Amino acid sequence: MDNVNNKSSLPTSMDALVAEATAKGNDKENESLEVIAQEALECPCLADLRDGPCGGTFSESFKCYIKSSAAEKGSDCVKEFIALQECIEANQDMFAKYYVDDKDSTDGHNSQQEEKTSSS
Repeated sequence: MDNVNNKSSLPTSMDALVAEATAKGNDKENESLEVIAQEALECPCLADLRDGPCGGTFSESFKCYIKSSAAEKGSDCVKEFIALQECIEANQDMFAKYYVDDKDSTDGHNSQQEEKTSSS
């Protein structure tokens, strides 16, 4: 549970978030998936996503993923994931800390190439 207090070690995948969020409810074998999903959403590790501008769509997609019984977990939640993706794209400024900008990584590479070219 170190991820709760350490922002630099945020879980990097949906599987990691689900594992951390559902870990607190694992001792309740007979609870419905709806209850487990709701308890998982209360995890502090999800606070930014749950309370942000896409909180409703995040909650719906997260609950769908947890309750998914498809052979490929979450493949039956495409509609919810698309809605979440659209919300995140519409609110990019709120999610900037989660993005790795391809331009930044290629700009660094391009400037190194330019330096090599100009010094030749």
